[in-house]
Amino acid sequence: MTDEFVRVVCYDTQHVTIFRNYHAFIIPNRTTSDKIQRYRDTNNRAGKKSKPDHLNVMMIGVDSVARLNLIAKMPKTRSFLLNTLKAVELEGYTKIADNSFPNAVALLTGNFFAEEYDRLNITYKDYYDGFNTLFKSFSQKDYITLYGEDQPEFGTFNPEGTGFVEKPTDFYLRPFTLAMNQDWSVWNNYYCVVNRPETNIILDYTFEFWKKYPDVPKFSYTFNSRLTHDGLLSLSTADEYHYNNLVRVHRNGFLNNTVLVFFADHGFRGGSVLDTDYGQIQTRMPMMYFVFPKWFPSKYPNKYINLLTNRKRLTAPFDVHATIMEIRDNIKGISRSDSNSKKRGLSLFDEIPVTRICDEAGIIPHWCVCKKSVLTSGIKGPFIQNAGEYVVQQISEVILKDFPQCSKLHLSSIQSAYVYTTKVGITKDHFQAMLRSNKRSDDIYFINIVFATTPGGGVFEATVKYSQGEYYATVESITRLNKYGTDGRCVSSNYFRPLCHCLWFW
Repeated sequence: MTDEFVRVVCYDTQHVTIFRNYHAFIIPNRTTSDKIQRYRDTNNRAGKKSKPDHLNVMMIGVDSVARLNLIAKMPKTRSFLLNTLKAVELEGYTKIADNSFPNAVALLTGNFFAEEYDRLNITYKDYYDGFNTLFKSFSQKDYITLYGEDQPEFGTFNPEGTGFVEKPTDFYLRPFTLAMNQDWSVWNNYYCVVNRPETNIILDYTFEFWKKYPDVPKFSYTFNSRLTHDGLLSLSTADEYHYNNLVRVHRNGFLNNTVLVFFADHGFRGGSVLDTDYGQIQTRMPMMYFVFPKWFPSKYPNKYINLLTNRKRLTAPFDVHATIMEIRDNIKGISRSDSNSKKRGLSLFDEIPVTRICDEAGIIPHWCVCKKSVLTSGIKGPFIQNAGEYVVQQISEVILKDFPQCSKLHLSSIQSAYVYTTKVGITKDHFQAMLRSNKRSDDIYFINIVFATTPGGGVFEATVKYSQGEYYATVESITRLNKYGTDGRCVSSNYFRPLCHCLWFW
């Protein structure tokens, strides 16, 4: 084959189409050839003609899979990861935002997406080529790179914005998935193209990439969304696909000089399970697994011991980014000191303090699952009512101010609420005294509130900060709990759509 992407169309003698299919191939190009030549020239000059000293990185992402749900619904995959591949499972790994895009940006850039916007002076309507992603970082080190993702209409960087002008990696599957996605004649059902599951098409593409380039530095990032995004029932099917893929990756020796990162962006985000404590925990704590070559613990014993210690520490996407960047920069054998232990984005190769709190990890209170000191619960009283009114006003008048096509929302009801603090020493009596007093307190309180709005019947959860007599809330601290379907169809951004109820005439 000389072309990356091929559409096959077969006709009968009457020129009637009887069969269509799509195929993707790994075809070397000028960019990859130049990288390979530079890599080999460097090794020859250094006298490194035997085993390369680089570590490859293979990242495999699955949408909406919590660690708890992987345990329950994908046992074959998890067992293979832990028992055969000796994976390191991060039990305290916590997302930093609601949906895929902000969590992926934190993982890929080490920054909040707003920080990347500010750095580049752009908005969600602009292109993302300027983002300092892992794609770019590894390419700068002459790694051959690949990015493959299914369900292109809801891709990580689409429709949050307009995607990339130039392809972000040497091998970029989006043109192929777009063409295949738009041709519904080849879809056997919502999940299969002719006789192939869409998930496997993405995984097969990556597998062929690793076969094609066995001896040069490689970085791949694949993300499968369609099968797992909308429900937990399909996780058992995903279990079979990912288990089989990991088995062949292992048997083909791809992991001999590779770090495998098997991860999710967040847990399941919809349905009645979110009404439970279990649901609130699982949606905030996605799976995150690291697999290292067998020789890694003996070559980097201190690093590996720290990695094992960090399994039960509080971690976030920023830490994973820092770890992968250290891999890119050729891991140094000596662990760094913890002088910057409160810095956001700590490498997992350095011990993360057991005293770490969410704020230090870059996790805002709304997503923090650490134990809270609850001061009161209940929905009565002006303190809670005012918080509800404030956050609804914030949605309509501040967050959605650039979207006149959205209806102005009104508070319909408050379903539940509780107040907590992260400051040591504030008691329930202290809080009640603050409510009775007319004085403004410097202490900070957080109100977790579940409320419904009209029109549209949206149900939301929000964390509202209260200090000095004022309420504060941002879009990052507001979550849509019930399905919104086509309510926000008039807004192109995934980030704002859950908050919008479109005007009927739009």
